[in-house]
Amino acid sequence: MSHTKIPGISSHKRPLGSPERLGMSNKRAHVLGDVTNTIALSEHFKNSHRKYTMPSTSVADPNMRLMNRYYYGDPKVIEEVKKRERKIARDIQHFRKSIVEIDTETRIVRERDLPDLRYETSKKNALCNELRKELIDFTTKLDERANDCETLKRDAEFDLRHIQLKHQVALQEIQNELDLNITKCTAEWDAKLREIDNEQPDPVVLAEIENLQKEKRLRETQVEALAASNASACKMKSQELDLLLEKLLTEKKEPLHALRAKGEEIQKDNDMLKREAESVKDQIAQYEDRCSELMQQISTVDSLITECMNERTKNVEAKNNAEATYLECKTATDVIQEKALVIETQYNQEFDKMEKEQIRRRVMENSIDELRGKIRVFAFIGDELVENSDVDYSSKTISLNETKSCLFSRIIPRKLISEQELINQECEPFFLMCLNKQLNFSLLSSPTGRQQHLKKAFLEFLLTKESKIMTQYVSLSEGSESCDLFLPIEQNAKEDIQLVLKKDAIEINSTVLEMRSTQDVNEQSAFLETNAGSGNVGILKAEIWRDQIKCCEAYYLEINDPSTMEKLANLRDTAPATKPPLAIILQTLLLKTKSLFLFNLFDGGTAKASTLLDSACHISHLEASQTPT
Repeated sequence: MSHTKIPGISSHKRPLGSPERLGMSNKRAHVLGDVTNTIALSEHFKNSHRKYTMPSTSVADPNMRLMNRYYYGDPKVIEEVKKRERKIARDIQHFRKSIVEIDTETRIVRERDLPDLRYETSKKNALCNELRKELIDFTTKLDERANDCETLKRDAEFDLRHIQLKHQVALQEIQNELDLNITKCTAEWDAKLREIDNEQPDPVVLAEIENLQKEKRLRETQVEALAASNASACKMKSQELDLLLEKLLTEKKEPLHALRAKGEEIQKDNDMLKREAESVKDQIAQYEDRCSELMQQISTVDSLITECMNERTKNVEAKNNAEATYLECKTATDVIQEKALVIETQYNQEFDKMEKEQIRRRVMENSIDELRGKIRVFAFIGDELVENSDVDYSSKTISLNETKSCLFSRIIPRKLISEQELINQECEPFFLMCLNKQLNFSLLSSPTGRQQHLKKAFLEFLLTKESKIMTQYVSLSEGSESCDLFLPIEQNAKEDIQLVLKKDAIEINSTVLEMRSTQDVNEQSAFLETNAGSGNVGILKAEIWRDQIKCCEAYYLEINDPSTMEKLANLRDTAPATKPPLAIILQTLLLKTKSLFLFNLFDGGTAKASTLLDSACHISHLEASQTPT
């Protein structure tokens, strides 16, 4: 690739001595401008008896001429040296003032700050010892109060258990007494019932039995009433005992809460004293660190003073040597500078002629392609060449595995020209011819991973030449649904995109976006960067308007799969009944409009090289659309 015969073309003229022409960065060129004058002066001093002659060629090599320019210096470089000398003098004066200030500050630190710091440190130590003693006393008192709280808590729990057991015993005694009375009454009545059962029935006795039964029922009623009253009395007694228990618990909890609150206050005071003690320790550590830092700064300043004095001596010597060498070389430098300016003027004139000649050559090549009547086929190749591939720039052919070579209209290396320069420079004559003659034209691109850059450059070129374009962007496929790429995915309808084929154009029922400047292209970059799909064909249509009148239509087709490239070999067959709709669309745009096919080869994301070369061979032999007379 380094032996290509295609010149690198730029749309603007670069100065002869610019860093870009020498292949160096701006920072490196600036540093070179600072030091080359001193090197040139020293070399001239060593070779003061040598006679310098210019090369015998009419135009010197740009790199050598630039080095001579830096070597001998110019008025701007000389003025820069003087500025630096004055800056060195100011820096020396500044360093002297800094040394005096540092000495003063060092003396103040030694005489005043260090004794004060030592005194404050001793005061803080004494205060810290007192606080430590108070902290020990508070800790002892807090432990005593905590033991008292635990004792009171245990006593209250014992009293509560004692009262509960006492009331349980009283309740059990009452319950036992009631059970005993009920048992005695039941035994007496059972004995009377047995006696009555053993006796013979007697009318008088029967009457008495009935009276006794009535009396029994009455007594049972009284027993039930007595049991109910006993139950209510037990319930009331239980409630009274519960109230008494709650009252006792409340009375016992009040001193417990008071002791706990007082313990929390003491704990807070203890925590606060601990934090104060820690802060005092931190301050002491900070003061110690500050003292060590000051001592290190003092030693650093002393070493800087020594280095500054040594550097000053060296700078004075270098200044004296430079002044002597400058006075000796000034006359010779002025003469060489005048010659260099004359040669630089000649070079700029030659560069302008070369740029005009390159533009004229591209226009002539486009005219020759138009006269040949074949479709323009450009090869945009990268650096990833496959094995047994051969690229011949002089004959514009590319071959693979020693097979028949494929002829291209242009072979363009990707490392020399970007996508923007490809559209604005290499394709410009073709686009301008179509725009001036108001012909519909199309740009077809084979599979590549950089389709979005080509689309954006294509639209920006059209907007720089025309005032307004109306754009549409759709994705077409035979195996799946087509979609409008200027709409979000969720807004796309399920039906396919409808297309109407005309003589040399295609009508599409999709969203239309108006663009008037490159700013509009940047605003719609999210839609333009949308991928049409690996198996789909993306069509970007642009209606070009000039003075409120439609001029022509431009199409950009992005082919994203190798299978579509293989179908391009059958485009010679003009019978539409035997072709799928997508092939008919490709045939219409490729054969009915002015078309340029861009094959992306030997780069990441491209299709197989053999498939692309076969398609290029077929397409390069197709007859192009004839320009109307």
